[in-house]
Amino acid sequence: MATNAEAIRSIYENFSRGDLDSILAILAPDLELIDLGIGMSFHGPAGFLQWLEPWEKGAPDGKAYLRTLIADGDSVATEHTHRGTHTGPFNTPMGTIPASNRHMEVKFAEIFTLRDGKIIGWIVYWDLVTFLRQLGAEVSLTK
Repeated sequence: MATNAEAIRSIYENFSRGDLDSILAILAPDLELIDLGIGMSFHGPAGFLQWLEPWEKGAPDGKAYLRTLIADGDSVATEHTHRGTHTGPFNTPMGTIPASNRHMEVKFAEIFTLRDGKIIGWIVYWDLVTFLRQLGAEVSLTK
């Protein structure tokens, strides 16, 4: 059985290889994934796929580059960079961003909670404003 750190490290490796089945294998049925950038939560393996879909369609060449991993018991924290090219529509809760063919480099921090080697909690922090600017979307921080 893999350690919690090894299980989480495998997420980034398997994402970059396009091996989603290996990621799904370590998600608990009662997973709660909270994406603070978009203010939404997703549940279970199906929810994970729903959360991932915009990234898969919007930047199918996307790769994750793990920079930091800190493990303490059933908690693991990571920092990674997602790099890809925006060649497909990126569906967001605010609407669809059409393909811009621009390169993107988005920084993420994620906190995982595991139980018996399965991920039950996944909190995602990421820089939404920089992401939108990289795609050429108009961003205003005032009303």
